[in-house]
Amino acid sequence: MTITMPSGARFDLVTEYMREHEGEWPRSWDDLRELYEAKGARVSDWTFEKYQSRMFIDFTADPKELRTLSLRPGPVKFNAIKARRALGWAGGAGNETLRNYFRLEAQGHTEESNVETTD
Repeated sequence: MTITMPSGARFDLVTEYMREHEGEWPRSWDDLRELYEAKGARVSDWTFEKYQSRMFIDFTADPKELRTLSLRPGPVKFNAIKARRALGWAGGAGNETLRNYFRLEAQGHTEESNVETTD
């Protein structure tokens, strides 16, 4: 199976990791590499090294705290994942992805993210 993440879903690797690890937050790039490579994931045409060089992930983030903050009204109040450079899809998109993940989870939704799979 290959996971192809559409260009707007470059932040979904972390939420996919959490889905597969009972809500645990990845603690290192090695955690994400396993998922990326085990499923043949590709973000556009990026290698894992390119993905890693373009993304910032706070591996010390506490998913319980992120979940709590996500359920509060108003703008996102954390900065746990983002693009390292100002790219067209950068800004707060990664943190919005996380907030949406936690909000859907709180509502009892366990659907897969916007990740397309091919066999």
